[in-house]
Amino acid sequence: MRFSWMTMTAPGNGVRALVKWSAMIVGGIGLLMVLIVGDRYMGMLLSLPVMDGTFHVDTVNDIVDVIRDEHAIPHIFGQSEEDIYFGLGVAHAQDRLWQMEFTRRIGQGRLSEILGKRSLGLDIFFRTLNFGSSIDASLPRLSAPVRRVLAAYADGVNFIINDGSKPLPPEFLLLFHRPEPWTPADSLLIIKVMSVGLSTNMFHEIERAQLVQFMNEKQIAEFFPPYPGDEAIKLPDFADLYGRTFFKLDQASLFEPHKRGASNSWVVNGRHTNTGAALLANDPHLELAAPSIWYLAHLALPGGNVMGATIAGFPSIILGRNERISWGFTNTGADTQDLFVEKLNPDNPNEYLTPDGYVPFDTREERITIRFARDQNLLVRETRHGPVLPQSWRGSDQILDDGYVLALQWTALQDDDLTAEAAIRLADAGNWAEALDALQFYHSPMQNIIYADIDGNIGFIAPARVPIRKPENNLKGLMPAPGWDARYDWAGYIPFEDLPQQYNPSSGRIVTANDKIVPDDYPYFITSQWQPPFRARRISQLLTGIDRHDVSSFMAMQRDEISLLALDILPLMLNAEAATDEVRQALDLLRFWNGDMDGDSAEPLVFVAWYRELARLVYADELGASFQRHWSFKPIFMQQVLNSETDQQWCDDIQTADRESCEFILGQALERALDQLYQDHGADMSAWRWGESHKAVHGHGLFGSISVLSGIFNLEISTGGGFYTINRGGHWFSRTRPFANIHGSSYRAIYDMADFENSFFMQSTGQSGNVFSAHYDQFIDSWAHVAYVPMIVKRSTIEKNALGMLRFSPLSSP
Repeated sequence: MRFSWMTMTAPGNGVRALVKWSAMIVGGIGLLMVLIVGDRYMGMLLSLPVMDGTFHVDTVNDIVDVIRDEHAIPHIFGQSEEDIYFGLGVAHAQDRLWQMEFTRRIGQGRLSEILGKRSLGLDIFFRTLNFGSSIDASLPRLSAPVRRVLAAYADGVNFIINDGSKPLPPEFLLLFHRPEPWTPADSLLIIKVMSVGLSTNMFHEIERAQLVQFMNEKQIAEFFPPYPGDEAIKLPDFADLYGRTFFKLDQASLFEPHKRGASNSWVVNGRHTNTGAALLANDPHLELAAPSIWYLAHLALPGGNVMGATIAGFPSIILGRNERISWGFTNTGADTQDLFVEKLNPDNPNEYLTPDGYVPFDTREERITIRFARDQNLLVRETRHGPVLPQSWRGSDQILDDGYVLALQWTALQDDDLTAEAAIRLADAGNWAEALDALQFYHSPMQNIIYADIDGNIGFIAPARVPIRKPENNLKGLMPAPGWDARYDWAGYIPFEDLPQQYNPSSGRIVTANDKIVPDDYPYFITSQWQPPFRARRISQLLTGIDRHDVSSFMAMQRDEISLLALDILPLMLNAEAATDEVRQALDLLRFWNGDMDGDSAEPLVFVAWYRELARLVYADELGASFQRHWSFKPIFMQQVLNSETDQQWCDDIQTADRESCEFILGQALERALDQLYQDHGADMSAWRWGESHKAVHGHGLFGSISVLSGIFNLEISTGGGFYTINRGGHWFSRTRPFANIHGSSYRAIYDMADFENSFFMQSTGQSGNVFSAHYDQFIDSWAHVAYVPMIVKRSTIEKNALGMLRFSPLSSP
């Protein structure tokens, strides 16, 4: 019988029928949800890649073999570069397709299409940068061989995207999303997105501009001290510079300072090794992520083996070695960005002021598609310096008075950026001259690149396009500049031959750890914001402490957790007034501590917790609402405060009538820290462990902050180390977990130029980006204990314990 609402004549029957049909509808929806969830779950279980099989394709010219060893590291063999990079595209897409898609959509400004409004602000920022336009202009400028590599790699990625035999990785299934085909432009975009994270001067300019609102010139100079031994750059008075202050005081806390990266690298020539051949070590420090940003791979290219760390989405060994040379990167921290305050025409807001008068903005319209919401139109304005930053990006427009906007000039936005050319060519270089020839194409982000070869040579160069500031530029990239004043315009770029570089220095050693890399008489300005030299000093101590090194001594150096910051500043901190037995016990504990940030000891936890509270008491009263955003180690400043180089004014709490001394607030800070530590770790101070609080947190880019999924996708493990140790473990005081290690050695490698297979490497999580794979977290325990896997290139050895082999052959082959 067909059901009809008209048959429900009696009230009782109608209610019962309504309940019955409501239950059926709810049950049907519930069953449908169960089926959908079950389908998604089964799909995720089946989404692991195939590691064995033969495929006939029309995108290779000869046989290509992708052999995965017991660590799931792909070893790719073929007859041509293009075919081998096709294989790398296959491996990347099999293991890291979601990571590639996520990064691509960040750079395109298209995350909101799949994530909805939560990513709209990020999309607006990247649409404003308009990477796509500069990539479209630079792609045809790449050499024909590099364009062929990019195309072959894209073919490999698309083979996996188009393969309907396996479900896509879990993130795609959970979001009901399918990726678009991969293109060569997408690979260039990966490098651009990396540049954003490694080029941070725009954020530091805003920090200073904020603090000018409520700190005087003397305080600013003390709070941002120069690199040890350098003279401070005297900033002009804002009132003199602009005629009035253009930042709104009541909005001065909208920005969150960008946290800078860090890395270590060092190299010695044969005079300092047991083998007589050069040794090179490198460990770049980046935000820890699940999966790791790095993907290990071996390419058996026609010119010889190349092995090391790749980035999923880009076809090259970024960090590694070949048969003749090895290379490593650390971030220079160069000032390649400038913010310009552009003044609007009061009679026509579509114009802005230049040295030649008012001119119209260049404008374009963007349409952002937002999942589960209406599309949003975006009007982007550009000045002669670059794009006008959007209001939604960290509130940049909101902190400005009406009539002003902020524009960004940045070398990575130029149309002739050929960094991809440099990266692919470097892997093929066979000597110093060929390496330099490759790196002349390198534009952004500026890196300190160290070098070694089998002939015993070592070298260093920091390639990039670095703007030349005019002599009359008295801001030197430290604060936003008035866009209408021509003295702040760039005057070209530092010539390649004048960039910082060394070749076979007399010492036979080169160290870079984000410290100052140029002598005092270097004629160009690169930055005044070098990182404190604690790690560089410690590396140099260990290098010179042994006459001859080998791989094992370099491994021991990468494990080193001695904090020179702690050893330098602790004697000053031990002057604390001891008002309680607990404080006296803690002071006794630290008095004989050797500065080792060992995860199995209590001293590092007491020291860092004390330092954190001391920083709060030193400058929270001066910074007010902006304190949380500036709460960090600031070691040079803190040493000067405790050395009384600032007349102890920072130790005085300006919110009280009394004048507090540094000794008093040192005691107060330690009391506060101990109160929290007793609450969190129990009454027995000797049982406290730094590693319990200093767990390395590898956060998943999408699901890492969603409580019901973070426990599945995030990876955590106890670690030692600290902010300024060689085995680095960066943490931010203002976070909910202020001691969690979230920024550390994402990749470690040691290259022995006497023996390829006596070289070693390690990344922080595992090869797979699929949470259901055994290789998602395969490396994390070894990484935490600073262990390694060898770089094996002999095919017979690789095949002994291989997980499988994929073979690709041309369609025309039998």
